[in-house]
Amino acid sequence: MEAEKKSHEPTAIFSLFLMLFCSSLAFAADIRMAAPQEKIDTSKIIVISGPIERGDTESLINLILQLPEEHIPVGTLILGPSAGGNVEEAMSIGFLVRTLKWKVVVLEQCYSSCSLIALSGVYRIFLGEVGLHRPYFDPKFYSDMDPYYVEQWHRRVNDQVRKFLEDAYVSDSVIDRMMSVSSREMWTLSAYQADDIFSNFHPYFEELIFGKCGDLPITVPEYGMNLRCLTREITAMQRQSLITFLRAVMEGEY
Repeated sequence: MEAEKKSHEPTAIFSLFLMLFCSSLAFAADIRMAAPQEKIDTSKIIVISGPIERGDTESLINLILQLPEEHIPVGTLILGPSAGGNVEEAMSIGFLVRTLKWKVVVLEQCYSSCSLIALSGVYRIFLGEVGLHRPYFDPKFYSDMDPYYVEQWHRRVNDQVRKFLEDAYVSDSVIDRMMSVSSREMWTLSAYQADDIFSNFHPYFEELIFGKCGDLPITVPEYGMNLRCLTREITAMQRQSLITFLRAVMEGEY
């Protein structure tokens, strides 16, 4: 049964995100800065759509490193539509998203490995469907390898995905449900169901914001937070996280 519908942020912001996405939609897999808009500052928004492929993390990092000062720190990642793709690449992108403290907005459909990126955001807004299933392997992989090594590889990847989701504060019950779904099927969650199951914030981040902003008037009842303070604090964290990330890149640690 579908969870009760509830707001995520003011309706006007939803509408602007939809306008933003539709105007910058591409037909191929794409990692890009969002298209300019008259009513919203898109200078710090990145869009990823299409299949997740090997090399996408490198493309994303190269885009970040080439951004002019007025585009940093990136604050938001818009995801979708995407049917998924390479699971290890998706986890790599998701780790980067979590490291840089990006807000993630899911539009259209975010299925399979795309969902791993979506759940990595410390602050996420679900405006589209999320689809989950256990990791997919190319059938050729099974037909060309010794069954013993297939099993070992399958266990290793499943364990990696499980650990990745645990680090994203996804509950064991949800992970177990996802792992029980065949890679040929999909456990599809509406935006409202995803919001109800995963919430808008990683738990530690929510407690941190409450600690810094709890004494201020509540301006977003759905979150029980002051939006101005939330925006200020997440921007400060994103800036510091970017500095730490760039230092790691320069020192060859990333």
